Amino acid sequence: MSNNVWSWLRNLFTNKRRGAALPPDIRPVDMLQYRLEQWMHEKKPFLKPGYTIKQMAEDLQVPAWQLSAHINQRMGLHFSDYMNQYRVKYCESLIQSGAASRLSLNEVAARCGFQHRTTFSTAFKKFTGQSFADYSKRYFKF
Repeated sequence: MSNNVWSWLRNLFTNKRRGAALPPDIRPVDMLQYRLEQWMHEKKPFLKPGYTIKQMAEDLQVPAWQLSAHINQRMGLHFSDYMNQYRVKYCESLIQSGAASRLSLNEVAARCGFQHRTTFSTAFKKFTGQSFADYSKRYFKF
């Protein structure tokens, strides 16, 4: 019976759009992690302001409760912190590449998927340990 469950889970988490299967011998909890990371890096849903866990669950074709539990338990984050972590990393890459040098704080926040400047500022400080202005000084020439 466990082989049937394993087969069902493997089929459930196969990437049907590209026809690529997950690596063999991967545990079910790791399958969700693999698909989640792949989705975040390829589709960049964190850049969509207001993107919800329900939308992500639909996109990944998993129940929202399962995705929420996975993010909370496996990563120790709430969904909003999980998304904001990716948004801040994206912002860091914009700053480091110089793409954010001529943008206002509001424009950078919006480009990185944040709906509000204050949320952006709080998340940026939380995940980098520095304010946006202090972090940017290392890369921008004013």
